[in-house]
Amino acid sequence: MTAMGFVPHKDLGDHVIVDIDSAVKCDISATLADSDAGIHEPESCKGFEGTGDPDLDSWLTDAGIQAGSIMHNGSPTMRRRSAPQVERLIGGMPEAARGLVGVQIEYYGLAGERIADRGLPFSRVRLVNPPGGAPKYLAPAGSSNHLYVPPNFPHEAAVGGVLIITEGEKKAIVACAAGYPTVALAGVHQWPESVERRGEKEDAEDANEKTPHLKAETPIMNELLDVIEKTGATAVHVLFDSDGAALDKRSVTINGVVDKKFVVRTSDKKYVMNQSVAHAGQVFADALRRQTKAKVSLGFVPHGSQPFDNDHAGKIRKVDRLTKRGLDDWIRQSPAETVRSTLDLQMSGAVKGRAPADGKANVDFDVSKQGFVPLGFSPTPEGTAYIVWSNGQCAVKPLTDASLSRKVAFFGAFGEKYCDAEMGKETLVEHGDSEKGTEDKYEMRFDLEIGQRMITRACVAAGLFSENNKFGAGAWDDGAGGLEINCITGRFRVSPDGEIGPAERVVTAGNRTIVFPKTTYGDLIEDRDATVEEISGFIEAIWGGWNFRNPVDGMLIAGWTMLQAYTACGPVRPNLFVTGPTSAGKTALTEMIRVFVGPWSWYVNDSSNASVAFLRGQLGQDVVTVFMDEAEPAKVKSGGAGRLMVTKDHIEGAVRALRSSYNSRIITHTTPPLDDPDSREEGRMSSGGKGSASGATREERLLTSVMLSAISMPETDQADRDRMIAVEIDALTDAQKKCDPPTAETKRLGGRVFRKMWQKRALFLTNFRVITPKIISKSPKTQQTLAAAIAALITALNLDAESGDVAALIDQVNSTRCAESSENAPQADDQAILDALLSSPIEIEIEGGGRKKVSLSDAIAEAIQRGMGGRDPRGGGECGAALKLRGMSARRTDAGVQLFIAKGHAEFGKFSSQTSFANAYAILARAQGAERTVREAGRDTRVKLGARQAHTGIWIPVDVDVDASDTPTVPTGPAAPQATAESLFDAEQLPY
Repeated sequence: MTAMGFVPHKDLGDHVIVDIDSAVKCDISATLADSDAGIHEPESCKGFEGTGDPDLDSWLTDAGIQAGSIMHNGSPTMRRRSAPQVERLIGGMPEAARGLVGVQIEYYGLAGERIADRGLPFSRVRLVNPPGGAPKYLAPAGSSNHLYVPPNFPHEAAVGGVLIITEGEKKAIVACAAGYPTVALAGVHQWPESVERRGEKEDAEDANEKTPHLKAETPIMNELLDVIEKTGATAVHVLFDSDGAALDKRSVTINGVVDKKFVVRTSDKKYVMNQSVAHAGQVFADALRRQTKAKVSLGFVPHGSQPFDNDHAGKIRKVDRLTKRGLDDWIRQSPAETVRSTLDLQMSGAVKGRAPADGKANVDFDVSKQGFVPLGFSPTPEGTAYIVWSNGQCAVKPLTDASLSRKVAFFGAFGEKYCDAEMGKETLVEHGDSEKGTEDKYEMRFDLEIGQRMITRACVAAGLFSENNKFGAGAWDDGAGGLEINCITGRFRVSPDGEIGPAERVVTAGNRTIVFPKTTYGDLIEDRDATVEEISGFIEAIWGGWNFRNPVDGMLIAGWTMLQAYTACGPVRPNLFVTGPTSAGKTALTEMIRVFVGPWSWYVNDSSNASVAFLRGQLGQDVVTVFMDEAEPAKVKSGGAGRLMVTKDHIEGAVRALRSSYNSRIITHTTPPLDDPDSREEGRMSSGGKGSASGATREERLLTSVMLSAISMPETDQADRDRMIAVEIDALTDAQKKCDPPTAETKRLGGRVFRKMWQKRALFLTNFRVITPKIISKSPKTQQTLAAAIAALITALNLDAESGDVAALIDQVNSTRCAESSENAPQADDQAILDALLSSPIEIEIEGGGRKKVSLSDAIAEAIQRGMGGRDPRGGGECGAALKLRGMSARRTDAGVQLFIAKGHAEFGKFSSQTSFANAYAILARAQGAERTVREAGRDTRVKLGARQAHTGIWIPVDVDVDASDTPTVPTGPAAPQATAESLFDAEQLPY
């Protein structure tokens, strides 16, 4: 039975406070702190002087918050912000809030990870002293609902016990300081999963209907469900402000007249200050009961009271009026026993047992689970850092000279009992008494010098620490035919035969240590595989919910989605590119796939986080899949917050920054090697990545695939297009608009599909090798891109790669996407550039004076006719001289005519600018058949274009007719091996 009242604890004059339900009282003290003095000061706060900002400290003091309660990893999670800073943080500002200062409140998850919204760290702002009509709290425009987990959340007390959910960050902090495990909603109505709620609103808007009310079936935000699951809470108590508390008439009368602050609630004849809060609490509690396994109760904070002079029948009498009160004020103003007993009654026996009086859970740490693994040392400008893996925190910890001088750093990293047992010495703790026959008592107590010596010696012996030994979220090849899976809930290993089991987070193999840091992203490992029926239903939702111009594209999108399970360990990471008119459903499709992939993805939807610089900063360990929102021409479309949406320029830059989708390794030297492919030069722009090695050589691995929307294909060069699954969708019909929005179940389905795909990775690789040669395309990258999606799809559906159904699908893909006559097979960029170059006019200086213009094609033919490419370095005549002047040469070989283009030649750049491709050389360098010139010891194959200087560059085949049977040909040497899909596959495997 749910109690919705509170225990009488104060005589309020004419007001008589009564409890609403005769609920069975329980003892909430099992997991809540026991105290006689109200707020407890956590150990981490004792002796803490403040945040360093006097204004913020003053504001915290007024709010009843200990400064230490807002600290995370030594830094405050709240910061005072000026009015311009508030406006930049929020974006669109209400007029009444302009010019106001505020306090930025950063949001973190249960494991201490920063909560992100659309790729940016999420915060809310509490305005300081807002005037009437101005809101108290502001959130970034267009942001989603998020759950606030206070930095001082008492994790031990929450395990297996009661979780309190309130409204407002300050209230949750104060409650946690008092020992009550409490998380906060941003508002009483802000508990749904935003994706589903936006879908409901859009459906209602399309139907010209009002937005539906929240109900028990409305999906709860995943962040809250995850916290309930991860804390193992057996009971959840919804606790909103007192203005939602329902009282009877006797409680709300003054001299027999109902206080005008209260209104009657028609359903039960009770009185409330705010019907909306009362109803919101009931609906939210019902949703929790329906969607979780925990016991759910609902309560409201008891009202406060305020004395005032009441004029009754000409007599002035002081009486108390009930006032609204929040959880923080109640805890600060009331004895701890009163708070505890009131919650006991409200929760109706949801908790058993009692917690220690100091507010901590009585957890006996297992020494075997504490301690550290030495990872190495790293010189820094501040001194040497000793890097260890903390078994207690499941995280990489750098210990500096400063931290090694403090006991608290050791206790925090390794656990106090471990430090006493492994880094201690016998210490006298109690003198004996000879008269009583007792002896001196000794215990092992931590010794700072012993701890310092143990850490420094072990880390120095481990050698220099490399960030490249870190692995983030995702699935990684273990080098033995299996996978290592790292996610927020732990690390798992998939054996070569597909069995999934837990694994340690640090793996030591010989002298090499592989570290799996505590990732901030990564979803749960589901407890079962997805069934074929579930996957088929998901595919049908994609196929039936959008109007694809090419009927096979729905299958390719589904396959690409399944392929995201292998993003960090697969042989190919193709991009998905979706284009279509307004109202075609591009955003809805993106949302559906985002929910499926889960928190291993990140979302880019405005110009502030679409810059290449932002992308470089985000390409870290936990990034797996990037979703980029609809592109518009520059300076055309503005979002609701007055910010430009993503433009084509942003996305084109992003494509170049994310080129790792087909170039898995980028190795940067102080001087780039001459044989380094030009495609890597674009990649060298990025400073992000999985990690960096010490020294002059820096290796980056950008393990990312990306879904783009509405960017015209000619804006990307051929190398990028070969790694894209380009899909075009038309406007939705009225029938198709009824497609259900993605739900929380879609996320769980994604976890089950990922589990299935991980277990069947060996089969996927087999399917990939079988299907690749069956894709008819001149580009091996296109072969791999399409084959990977098909292989992932049939692996998920348990189909045989040699079956008739798969053969029919491949035939459809070949006929609609790979045939030369297909509209979906645009002309290759390298061929388009060559055609444009060969037809471009080149100016020739005629002997004896004068000039003439001929096409480059004719100039090449005449230059070869006049001896260019032969033994005479002066051969080529007037046309040869014109070619050399513009960074080119030509020759005739057994295989045909070849054109040389010097790398980085300014005059060729000017000449090629006649085409529409600014990066002509880079594109031609990646064309099939292009040969690079190199300079090696004892061998120089560079080309001389002048009397002295020789150039490196490329030779590329051109279709030019040379009508001269006596024109000498240049032997090309042994034929270079043709690149095959399998050889490229091997080249793109990550070296583990």
